Amino acid sequence: MFSYHYPIILVTTQIKWGPTPFRSLDVWLSEPSFLKTFKREWVQLGGLALEQKLKRIKKPLKEWNKVVFGRLDQKIKAFQQELQKLDSKAQVRMLLEQDWLRKEALQSQLWLWMLRSERYWKQISRCKIIKEGDRNTKFFHLKASFRRQRKVIDKILVNDLVVSDPDEIKAHIIRYFKELYRKQRPSRFNLSVIR
Repeated sequence: MFSYHYPIILVTTQIKWGPTPFRSLDVWLSEPSFLKTFKREWVQLGGLALEQKLKRIKKPLKEWNKVVFGRLDQKIKAFQQELQKLDSKAQVRMLLEQDWLRKEALQSQLWLWMLRSERYWKQISRCKIIKEGDRNTKFFHLKASFRRQRKVIDKILVNDLVVSDPDEIKAHIIRYFKELYRKQRPSRFNLSVIR
């Protein structure tokens, strides 16, 4: 018996353009542990050259971001769930003073992390139009995603030929700028002749 099914092989490879640059976020400065972590790691790097220090500090800061600061949405959701538990508790019985204090602390933390989330998405989207405090995160997400898609150079046109291989694109760009900035012989002129 014959089958009408045909196997399909999908090859999904991302284009490797080389190392990605490390970028810090402005919102990190609002977290007190960031400066402590940065200072501790910077001091440990000792007398290295500035370039080497900057390269080596990327890893601890990425780790700090993942452990302490990252997953903003999960932190916000956790605070909301805790507040919801206290609200449910308040419907059943009167809250104790410690419950009220906990609720105030949770509300304060929730607002802090929501503000950080807004600042994060605002920087990622580079949106200058929206004022600080607007919580239009769907807009920021779309703006950031659009920016990320628009930044990609997946092909270039060189002498009426479309080049899409990343290594060839890099080579053509390097060749172009080397040619553009190649030293030319300076013009010679005599200032003593000018009257």
